[in-house]
Amino acid sequence: MRPTLPGLLLACLAATMPPGCSNQPAQNSQAAGGATPARGQRAAAVESNPSKPHPAGPHRTPAAAGSRSRQLSKAAPPKPHPKAPAGPAPKAERVQRRQTAQQSAAALRAGTERPPGTEQQVGREQQAGGEQQVAAEHERGAAGEGEAAGRDSNALARLLLFTPEGPLLVELEITVDGRPFRTARQELIDHLMRAADADGNGRVFWDELFDNTWQALGRAPEAVLLGMSRKDFLRSYDLNQNRQVDADEAERLVARVDDAGSAFSVSGTTRFRGSNLYQSAVRALADANSDGLLGATEMEMLPARLMSRDANDDGLVALDELASPGSLMAAADDGGYPPAAFDCTPQGRFDSIYYRLAEMVEAASGLPAEAFGSFPELHAALDKKDASGLVTQDELQGLAEAAAPLVVACRFSEASPALELAEATALRRAGATIQTPSLQVLVRTSTWQVRFLLDDAPLGYDPTQQVEGLMALVDTDRNGYLTAEELRVRPGGLPEFKVLDRDGDERLYPKELRAYYEMLVAPLLTGVHVTAADDRDALFALMDSNGDGRLGAAELAHCVSVLQSLDQDGDTAVDASEIPATITATFSRGRGTARSRPPLAVLPGRPPAPARTPSWFLHMDFNRDGVVTPREFLGTPEQFSQLDVDGDRAISASEANRLDAGP
Repeated sequence: MRPTLPGLLLACLAATMPPGCSNQPAQNSQAAGGATPARGQRAAAVESNPSKPHPAGPHRTPAAAGSRSRQLSKAAPPKPHPKAPAGPAPKAERVQRRQTAQQSAAALRAGTERPPGTEQQVGREQQAGGEQQVAAEHERGAAGEGEAAGRDSNALARLLLFTPEGPLLVELEITVDGRPFRTARQELIDHLMRAADADGNGRVFWDELFDNTWQALGRAPEAVLLGMSRKDFLRSYDLNQNRQVDADEAERLVARVDDAGSAFSVSGTTRFRGSNLYQSAVRALADANSDGLLGATEMEMLPARLMSRDANDDGLVALDELASPGSLMAAADDGGYPPAAFDCTPQGRFDSIYYRLAEMVEAASGLPAEAFGSFPELHAALDKKDASGLVTQDELQGLAEAAAPLVVACRFSEASPALELAEATALRRAGATIQTPSLQVLVRTSTWQVRFLLDDAPLGYDPTQQVEGLMALVDTDRNGYLTAEELRVRPGGLPEFKVLDRDGDERLYPKELRAYYEMLVAPLLTGVHVTAADDRDALFALMDSNGDGRLGAAELAHCVSVLQSLDQDGDTAVDASEIPATITATFSRGRGTARSRPPLAVLPGRPPAPARTPSWFLHMDFNRDGVVTPREFLGTPEQFSQLDVDGDRAISASEANRLDAGP
């Protein structure tokens, strides 16, 4: 039967939402710092009794040879299940758990069988929609196309991601608006060189560039704006002191504009390595009896307990609303912790990678196989030349060419951004499961999960809006262009009229203004940055399916099933050793090296709503979490139930589309 909306609902949609309407939640999406004293006291009480921290401090990285699972088993023994007799768990049970964890790590190293406990999880994933099979088919197709057409080296980049089980080599295929990402940066550098060549002789000198930076970059370098003299400018940027602008020097200059960074850069931290399991705010909140285990009843109660922490009453639960102020201050300090990932392109710091791996296993000279943990094939590939059993610092540079077990395609595009799995055969063979939700790639084993996110919301900057605002303000005669007289005030720090008037016709049209505003952000938008870091709270990250740092209605509805999927031994309870450590790697533009510290909550750009999404749905979704809850819905409960096809107490965009599609 075709669902309809009666006149009452249509009237509500047509009207502007009254400020005092009881259906409208608070609009502030930031975590409120003004929770009521009682709520704050309850939060402090929960935080004061967390499970025992990981025995290895955050500065100590477990040796890859001794698996992380084995270290977990050496932590404080799990407290008894509420249904179990009082006293410590039987020795046989502890031994069995340790053996299961060791078998899991061994299976990953050998790559010959699926780790114990993953069959149940795989079955759930296949039953939920056959996502693995679809991903595998896409993977084979993408690989075939790559072999047939070849790959442009200007689109390729690499990073080495340090998982708790060893370094995972990841190859990236990155495009911006359908073109290799390095192409746009090179075009910007070429433009800079042409614009700075005032005499047109094909050779650019730093004196020329100093005098023509407005034409070349739309601005002067920050150092010049701050008063740097010509002499100091040349000394700082002319690396070989030959007075001529070389290609690498021009690239360095562009990278310094607004801290744009190089065309590809990597940053991040292992600040929460280990602690994201044992000091999880979600785990502390769920563990009502503080016994170290999450039982079936505690799992069922978790959605309501999480929603009770919604301090700003916006229908979303942010991680900052769960944590104590003290833990937030500690989280903001990531200094002194090893990086979670390194750039493995030929420009990468392979000496830093070498020392990081050597420190993990305390190797004096050369890296043994155990430095590579669950990825022994990478050690074998690097040690192929002399087969000495040790990888030297020179051999480690082979990371720039070695076969990567994971290939991810990253498509930056204003119209249709995408993050796709291109290759993961070796990881699947080793027992890892792969999922590809919107703008994400999830790689998960029994002990760790890596989530790759695409954040394609560059700067929130709209050149068209800038131009329209300027024209409305300055074009006093409304003739559609600006003259030098109209622009004599130069609002917004604009350069001189002749700099903007590229064709010299003494008329400044919107297209010329747009070209200027696009040039301003070009250094930022031609740089791709990866921020890789251990999540602050592993359980929160597992429940946060879209990776926006907030738990919405749909995610809260599924958090119980997420917890149940972690129960590897089938005892209807989850302890810390069954929670995989989580790492998030976010791909973004316009961030550069200025984003050296990852945010406390990763907030990637949301995928655009489907073109057919009804306007009533977009207006009702006050908190912009992609679903309409009963609280946001302006119709009757009966109408809500009619649209909520799956009964999860949230109307999704696809369910809203059924209204127009009919039966």
